[in-house]
Order: sequence, then C-alpha cells, then structure tokens
Amino acid sequence: MSQPSWQEIQHSLLPLCERGFFTRIFGWNDPNTLIIDCALYFTDTDEHGNPAGLFTIDSVEKMRNTRNEHNHCICCNELPQKTVTYKHGSIMCPICSAWTKPGTLRQRHFRGLFRFVVGELPSFVGPGGGEKHLPDQMTNLEQIEAITGALIKATQ
Repeated sequence: MSQPSWQEIQHSLLPLCERGFFTRIFGWNDPNTLIIDCALYFTDTDEHGNPAGLFTIDSVEKMRNTRNEHNHCICCNELPQKTVTYKHGSIMCPICSAWTKPGTLRQRHFRGLFRFVVGELPSFVGPGGGEKHLPDQMTNLEQIEAITGALIKATQ
C-alpha cells in the first residue's frame, strides 16, 4: 500500500461539505501528521446570537454548479464580482470566494492533527490551533470521526 498523494487526500475530504465541514489540508506537522482545517459556515443566528443554520452542499457534484438560475452564488447569494471589497463583518464565501455582505455568513474554524502512516489506519492525534491568532482546537467528535473516515477511504 502506497501513501496517497496530497491531491488524493484533499479529494477524499471534499464529500464532507455535504455535512457542512469545509476541510482542507493546511500542511504537515511532521512527515506523518497532517494538519487539517475544518470551517463551518452559518447562515443564521439563534435567539442568543449564536451561529445557527449550518450551510451544507447537497452533493459534491453541486460544487461544480455553484450559481442559481439568476447567477447568484448558492451560498452567499452574491453575483460574480470583478472587484473584491472587504467590509467589517465580511468573510470570504467558501463557494465563490467573494467577500460576503457583512453578517451574511458566520464562520467557525477548527484545526486538528491527524496521523497518516502507510500501513496503518489514519487517526486523530489531537487538537491543533487554539492560540489567539489560530483557529479553535478541533474537539468535536462528529468532525473528528468524519475526517478520520474520509482519510481511511483515501488509503483504500
């Protein structure tokens, strides 16, 4: 069994967007430990001001057709932009990469470490990040299990 390429591993993470987990390989902590970022995007807030309305994609296929019939992004509802303008409260849309209108989406960003050794099943090593300038540490069991499962599929 050979180790999958970076592109094969990243491709195995794409289906997680169906669960609202927009993941990417951030890098390698050492030759056997992947650093994976997981972003969640929320379209609403609850009565206490907490993020609600997790944005998900119906299928990976839908990632190829990210505009509705009026040419608006299916996530942030923006038209294709020629000029990028950032305003306080804007974030970059995970689908079209345009800056959103302030308050349109809220993002939560997590980082975790995953052991990836040829001949062994990938496993979660521990949370990464958490410092003031870094994403929060990944501690959510659902995220960890989903990412680990995707990595296992990449090795098969």
